[in-house]
Amino acid sequence: MMLKIPGLQSAAKRYVAIPFEPISITAALKQAIIFYDPLYLDNLLARCVLESAQGDAILENTPEPYWFPLPLKMLWHADNGCPLWAASVFLPEGKVITDMVYLHKRTDRFEFSEKQPKANVGRWMSRRIPYQVRQAETKRWTAYCIGNAEGIERLLSNVRFLGKRRNIGFGEVDHFDIQPWDGKPIDTMVQDGKLIHAVPAACNLVTASPSPILVGWTPPQWKPSLFSMGWPVGTKINCTAV
Repeated sequence: MMLKIPGLQSAAKRYVAIPFEPISITAALKQAIIFYDPLYLDNLLARCVLESAQGDAILENTPEPYWFPLPLKMLWHADNGCPLWAASVFLPEGKVITDMVYLHKRTDRFEFSEKQPKANVGRWMSRRIPYQVRQAETKRWTAYCIGNAEGIERLLSNVRFLGKRRNIGFGEVDHFDIQPWDGKPIDTMVQDGKLIHAVPAACNLVTASPSPILVGWTPPQWKPSLFSMGWPVGTKINCTAV
């Protein structure tokens, strides 16, 4: 059973009544981006919905899923209510340029401390931490969805950064460009014969040669308790449901 979040009832009622259409959402980035897993549009919108209701408040970490009403078409839902939204991950326009940056943690000099910690071992050790950064050749990353352009634009209006290490400027967004898109609901899951959104095997939307594995497919995709058997982004698909 999905947990309800106080303050989201009005959004849930509003999104039931609004029209949906195929649209593309392009993030034009000023700075390169750091991410470990694919960047999901539905997960980004879920975060925006939560912030609109509770600001910086942190939800209790429970194994049960929370319900995030989104201005997106729902393709399917699991027995526990978890939705599969018609929204892809953000894909680069053009080639992807990758590089490594190194962030440094320096040990304080502790000038006024009686005991000087060691800078070469333990918790006070100086560190040089590598991060892989990515940037599209055009500096544009695009996601595809079946949704409501006005509702999505409203939610994204306060998003200034994407990805990791936002506190030091990585993934800074210049603007979002929302345009009509000539696509069908299944095209938000599969393009060019590959998945552009993780798909649970139980939904029967696609078939693939590799055996299913545990994947995160519903917001938040990083939460292990919501994982189920399916196929991750990038999997080659044999065929899709009509």
